[in-house]
Amino acid sequence: MTHYPPYRQCGAGLTSPAPDWMLGRPSTIGAWSVFISLRTLFPDPPRGFPGRRWVNIGLRTVHLLGVAGMGGGWLYGADPADWRPFLWLVLMSGGAMVLLEVAATCLWLLQLRGLAVLAKLLLVALAVRWPETTPWVLVTVIVLSSVFAHAPANVRYFSPFHGRRVERL
Repeated sequence: MTHYPPYRQCGAGLTSPAPDWMLGRPSTIGAWSVFISLRTLFPDPPRGFPGRRWVNIGLRTVHLLGVAGMGGGWLYGADPADWRPFLWLVLMSGGAMVLLEVAATCLWLLQLRGLAVLAKLLLVALAVRWPETTPWVLVTVIVLSSVFAHAPANVRYFSPFHGRRVERL
């Protein structure tokens, strides 16, 4: 096996060569040649485009309108046909916001801000499965949204997988 620098720490000060996939080199798996680059998933700096912030603000606004309509329908027992368009508005705008974040960097999925979104999706799935939990789920989702939207950066960018605030790998 050829040893390539750079080397990675293996504990007790020992080093071993970094595997090809960590260095962004092609590696062969069976008959397929696969190119895996961590920089593709976790670019530094994160990808962006002119107007990204305004797109995000627009998506959040549409998302909040959907949450208001859907939440009102759920809480006041409206006919599902009346609030279902708001549900689609929430799902589409929320999905677009997730795609916007993940397109910038997949690191978002490892930070509390991304994990909170995944938790909210799980809670909504619980409400769909057990409709009697809907009022509590809605309140919990709104509280999670508010807390993580206004939490300090040290909280939002904290990664439980790294045990610290992480903004780049």
